[in-house]
Amino acid sequence: MPRGTRAACAWALLVSVCLLAPPALARDESLFWKVESGTAVVYLLGSIHVGTPELYPFPEVVEQAFAASDRLVLEVDVTELDQAQVGALTLRLGLATDGTTLQALLPAELYAAAEAEMRRLGLAMAPFQVMKPWLFALTLMQLGTERQGFAAEQGVDLHFARRATGKQVLGLETIDEQLGLFDNLTTAQQILLLQNYLHDLRRTREGIEQLVAAYRRLDAAWIRDFLFESLQEDPANAALYDIVLDQRNLRMAAKLDSMLRGEDTHFVVVGAAHLFGDQGLVALLRQRGYEATDGLE
Repeated sequence: MPRGTRAACAWALLVSVCLLAPPALARDESLFWKVESGTAVVYLLGSIHVGTPELYPFPEVVEQAFAASDRLVLEVDVTELDQAQVGALTLRLGLATDGTTLQALLPAELYAAAEAEMRRLGLAMAPFQVMKPWLFALTLMQLGTERQGFAAEQGVDLHFARRATGKQVLGLETIDEQLGLFDNLTTAQQILLLQNYLHDLRRTREGIEQLVAAYRRLDAAWIRDFLFESLQEDPANAALYDIVLDQRNLRMAAKLDSMLRGEDTHFVVVGAAHLFGDQGLVALLRQRGYEATDGLE
């Protein structure tokens, strides 16, 4: 797959469609881990944030771990989200207030590609002109993946959230933190986010389909290689990945460490990219002295 296509899929699944991962590789290959401290257990399930009903159910070992857990932990506690407040926050952060338009901000070739994709989706550019590039990119990704038949409602995080009756649900982050992360990107980084997605849309769409199919097989090796190649081929994204993945992993690992110092069992669902590599959650928790074993073996 050409340079940029894998990166586009990675960005898309991270923000509701795809995932990213750091360039340093750990050879462990699993999407489900059991991490133990002696007094507590954290089950780590790598997820994708969109899907189809065919993704479910998970293997029995995953289902049993979920049933035995005291708490469900998600990137964001979706059970507590007020959609009206989320919408208002998104618009407050994601709309330009200085009169700048996307057409004025984006390189001409990139704007033309964005306009063409909007036409394919049956939408006009005019209502989107006041969006900052990061919000336009995420919106375009969501619209595109929905058109392909992959819905956020069938994502792994929402799948378990709907089944968490009787369990306390926690979030590793807040929606303010997640949206603020994108809003704090430089304009150049925001444009790169959009450029990654639009680089080759036909192959991007094919890649997303392949990635969802690989997740259905729980094929961690395929997913890892798919994502890592995008980073190795496009080093311009390195600073972007550090912000969106590596720095978040450090904060997440600290919160998981606190859970492992207790006595309860937590079932943690995070984007699959957060598990892989030397800066992934599995490696970071091992560095803290915890035992992590492949939960699917």
